Amino acid sequence: MKLIFALSFSGFSHFSEAQLTFGKLRLADGLMYRTLSCSISLPYAVFDSVQSAEVTANSIIDQLIGVKESLNDLADEPINLIGVSESCGLIRLLLTTSKVIDINVIVVSACLDRARTPFGNRFSCPGVSQLSSYCTPYWFDWRRLDFREHHHILLCHGTKDLNPSTPFIDAWSFFLRSSSAGKDVTLLQVAGMLHGYQCISSSDVHQRINMWLDERCNNQ
Repeated sequence: MKLIFALSFSGFSHFSEAQLTFGKLRLADGLMYRTLSCSISLPYAVFDSVQSAEVTANSIIDQLIGVKESLNDLADEPINLIGVSESCGLIRLLLTTSKVIDINVIVVSACLDRARTPFGNRFSCPGVSQLSSYCTPYWFDWRRLDFREHHHILLCHGTKDLNPSTPFIDAWSFFLRSSSAGKDVTLLQVAGMLHGYQCISSSDVHQRINMWLDERCNNQ
């Protein structure tokens, strides 16, 4: 039985390191995987520099690896992550890590193509007029994600996602751009579904997620 870390974002803090809080290990409804919820708060230092962001990402990955390796039957498994809506920004940060490790990622209703932070707020660039466009530090910006060979991404997005910061067309354009560059990205269009957890509520979607995870885990 494999493991998925279900990530949630719990805000920013003045601590020098990321703070991780784990829930109980359980069997996910509809998924043939155990899930472990993990709430993460980020230090404000992640906005200081790419070096600070990478230190934070590596620290989080180290803690996830430690938990996974404590479960003896999972020591050699890749890291499997799922994030919904704003927590997808956490995943984007983790994909900047310098560690060479296999990571299978499921992002649901993600903000993929907007010049926003993954947490709904916009940051202006220093020295740029407030009337100008906003930008996001690139280690949070999915539009500038540099896929690594050991990263595998499944996008789950409802075709009727009405959230202004996560329109379906963004997931579609991200998929086209990434797949045309030869990256391992899969788009699961969930017909008629809206935002967030509703998008992955059906047994058909769970079956597709199981198949995708099995293919990646067995090939790594």
